[in-house]
Amino acid sequence: MIQLLQIGLLERGILIVAYITLVMVIRKYLNRYGLKHSVMALWGIVLLRLTIPYTVLLQLPTQEMGVIKVITFPIRFISRITVNLSEHISLILPEVNRIIIMIVLAAYIVFQILKANKALKNVKEIHISKKLQSYLMKTVPIKRTVKIFINNDLKAPVTYGILYPKIILQDRIMRDRTMLKYVLVHEMTHIKKFDIVRNHLKNILVCIYWYNPFVWLMSVYITEDLEVLCDKLVVERTGNKEQNKLEYMYVMFQVLTQGQKKEKAKIADTAMKLNPTVERMVILKTMKIRKIGILTMIVDYFFPQQ
Repeated sequence: MIQLLQIGLLERGILIVAYITLVMVIRKYLNRYGLKHSVMALWGIVLLRLTIPYTVLLQLPTQEMGVIKVITFPIRFISRITVNLSEHISLILPEVNRIIIMIVLAAYIVFQILKANKALKNVKEIHISKKLQSYLMKTVPIKRTVKIFINNDLKAPVTYGILYPKIILQDRIMRDRTMLKYVLVHEMTHIKKFDIVRNHLKNILVCIYWYNPFVWLMSVYITEDLEVLCDKLVVERTGNKEQNKLEYMYVMFQVLTQGQKKEKAKIADTAMKLNPTVERMVILKTMKIRKIGILTMIVDYFFPQQ
């Protein structure tokens, strides 16, 4: 038997704050010493909780369920959630709040379109060597066609697009082979993991929970933790050796220092950007894998090693 218990706005707000606070407290430790996917797995649970305004109570019969019931269980569960959401949408989102959310979402969409157009304006497409292309396909194999452009008005490399991804670099990166290799692996890792989609979903939730400062704070840390995870994957895919880690950290340092020399240019949050911070470099330097009990087994099951 499935029961969906609706949670009041105040109670839901308190739970959201508690979930976000808990992850924020342990994220730095897990980033340094936990499995690489552990932090994003926890953020995924929080995001799922933000999208479901119900507490799901499952009461399974004591007798064994028949084959038909087992097969149809997920279908009945999803349909029950859909029906309850449609019946109580006015209680979950009062009319005034729905209007505000629509305005915020519209502003968000317009803002992202303007930012993307600005970043892609007057860009020049380039073609890398076949040797580097072959290396990238072996290191980060993806089926989508990735185009590379140059835009020196941006202070750091960025990636736009989901089905037709575009990586935007700067001339200074093209002149350094080591930097170019690691930057492309970094951006292609974002593309392979569909991190732009994650950022869109996260930002949409920020628009829905526009009144909750903890959700805005969560957005900042999720973006940072996505980059930390990408850093770890880059090191693994390029050799997983101390030399690779040192080379990549040096590239991050170069991107950081060279970007600071340019005039500040804010990039849309949905564009994955290699904009390293000191915290990310410290985490990369000290990262170790430790077994942490049940969480380790859960993460290993749902997020197998890539």
